[in-house]
Amino acid sequence: MRPEPDIRTGTDKADCPAAAGRARVLEAALQAIGDPFLLLNRSFHIEEINGAMAALLGRERKQLFGHNPLAFLRADKRRLLKKQAAEALLSRKGTRFDLAMLGHWYEISLSPVACDGAQAAYIAVFVRDITDRRAMEEVMRFQAYHDPMTKLPNRRWLDEHLTELIDLAKRRLTPMTVMFFDLDGMKRVNDTYGHGTGDELLKEVSRRLEGAVRASDLLLYRGGDGAENIVSRIGGDEFVLVLPSLSKRKDAEQVAERLLSTIGEPFFIDGHLICVSASIGIAYVEESAIAAEELIYQADQAMYLAKYCGRGRWCFSDELEAARPTRA
Repeated sequence: MRPEPDIRTGTDKADCPAAAGRARVLEAALQAIGDPFLLLNRSFHIEEINGAMAALLGRERKQLFGHNPLAFLRADKRRLLKKQAAEALLSRKGTRFDLAMLGHWYEISLSPVACDGAQAAYIAVFVRDITDRRAMEEVMRFQAYHDPMTKLPNRRWLDEHLTELIDLAKRRLTPMTVMFFDLDGMKRVNDTYGHGTGDELLKEVSRRLEGAVRASDLLLYRGGDGAENIVSRIGGDEFVLVLPSLSKRKDAEQVAERLLSTIGEPFFIDGHLICVSASIGIAYVEESAIAAEELIYQADQAMYLAKYCGRGRWCFSDELEAARPTRA
């Protein structure tokens, strides 16, 4: 009976004098690979493994042959890897994906291995630690979508996500309120105390706004469907608040009153006692279709109406028509 071919060399173990030498070279090459590697059969048991993978799994290399490495993972990770490996074997096409496991992020590469054109019987697994890369990507993503000074979501975030939030509210038949918030007298603060103090004031305003709309003791300020209230800074002393599931006028008035009261408390910054007020415009997502840009515009115009009416107050967008002067 002819000996079984060696899957690592493609030769008969007993027939070729050079096979043993090539096997040793291949073995050395596998162990020289810095990234973890293993070769699995169709039952997901280890046929070959290098030292880097053994170290990752926390076992001696010789102890791992014939074992199923998926046993080292949580059930959800096992299911994902088995699904990806089964699809790769069936399609005979490699695949690559990122996976969080063992406290790190890894890039997993699965490559089906077939001998002499037969059905793929093995799968080569390469694992690369990309934790640092993922962390850097997360930092870059945060910087792209957040205001560098206050760390709040910025206008870019609002432009890209508000449409999604509006569509979600409509699909769920749940309301949503947007408030346009603008400080009164910010120019006076900058002129009197300097822009450095003005920046510190904006940071403290941001913290107070976040605290006001995320107060755990007031269910009113949390989306009834679990959606999170958002405070974003879109530039200067202007903020946009996105409040899911806030629909009743009296509820919006209570939130606006809380915001004005919170900002009305004196600020102690850089040795200065600073008092400011704010004006708020309020607009709703209602049954009729409305674009995100139009929703913000309505809230913005309502905010200017609040300033026109004396500042330190709020106005609703449906008050704009009544406020427009009539033609003679």
